[in-house]
Amino acid sequence: MTESRKTPLRYRWNHRAKLHRSLVKTFNKVASHVPFRLKYRTAMARWTSHAPYSLVGPDSVVVQVGAPADTLRAGRSRGMHLALRTAGGAGRIIIIEPDPKSAEEFTRTASEQGLGHVTVVNLGAWSCAQTLELKIDQAHPATNFVDGLVDYDEARASEFLTLTIEADSIDNILADLGIERVDLVSITTNGAEREILEGLRRTITEGLRYICLARTSDSFDAGMRALGYDFLENDDRGFTYRLRE
Repeated sequence: MTESRKTPLRYRWNHRAKLHRSLVKTFNKVASHVPFRLKYRTAMARWTSHAPYSLVGPDSVVVQVGAPADTLRAGRSRGMHLALRTAGGAGRIIIIEPDPKSAEEFTRTASEQGLGHVTVVNLGAWSCAQTLELKIDQAHPATNFVDGLVDYDEARASEFLTLTIEADSIDNILADLGIERVDLVSITTNGAEREILEGLRRTITEGLRYICLARTSDSFDAGMRALGYDFLENDDRGFTYRLRE
């Protein structure tokens, strides 16, 4: 079964819709005042039995690409949920976030919560090492994107700042950190999924079991099958795939 046949209603609109952006920003602002443990415990109660959270535990090694500050404050950060799920054992979670402010906030929050197994890497994830132009919405960093990947109208495009960033492949980032085994890679970016997957080839050949992709396209199935992965289930951000046995 392809993922497009199971598209939940919540994915029928997205950041391109002005009303959606307004409602999300309002929710994030209100939720930012809720105590950390309460909002994350409440959110996880809904998703703990679903991928990707059900697939990892205290001994898992996880990579999360994308950790915007607004979702972190609102209790909706996948990276933080995965960090909480993998706490207390021999596992590690690597957060790759290109926006310096979001990376700094995740680092600070993880430290405040005693999550010493978290490593935050302030780089863009891409197919190889190179320089990119990152478009940043300071009020809603979950909509940040690499220049050229999202086509907004002129009025909306003017709301983004442009920041030149350094990027590298996940394979290279993991090698620099000395990490050889990874159980799950989650990629929640706005349109960069295919480029990032190109930079994940070595990790895939070493037995990466699960890959999660944000719902920025309904046409990932064929490419994922070619990489040796089958669709497992819809998750709270998009799709989870499992390595074919």
